Amino acid sequence: MDFEFKGGKISLNEDGSAILETEDGRKFRLGADGTVNADLKSIKSVGVKNLIDLTGYTLMRKEGLIRHNLQFRNGGSATLAYEESGTLVEFKISGLETNITKESELTLSVPSNS
Repeated sequence: MDFEFKGGKISLNEDGSAILETEDGRKFRLGADGTVNADLKSIKSVGVKNLIDLTGYTLMRKEGLIRHNLQFRNGGSATLAYEESGTLVEFKISGLETNITKESELTLSVPSNS
C-alpha cells in the first residue's frame, strides 16, 4: 500500500516494514524489527547541533582511513569512517536524532527528551 505526500511517498509492506522515498532519491527502510536503513545518496557534511552535548571524541588515522568516534551526554554515540579520498566506509549512530537538509547536510543531536 502506497501513500504519496508532498516530497515523496511511503510504501507499507506485508511484513510490517515500510519504505519512505523522497523526490530527490533518498530512501529509508523501516524494518518490522525497529531497524532503520538509509540510502542517502550523498552527504556533504556531518555536524553536531550542540557541542555541549559531547562528552568524548577520538580521531584515528590508520592506513588511509580516518575514523571519528563521538560520545554524547545521553550515552548516544556516532562513528564515522572514510577513506582519505572522501569515500564513506562506515557510519553508525545510536541514541541520537538526525536531521538531513535538502542540501545533504546531516546534523546529529541528543533527543530533546534525554
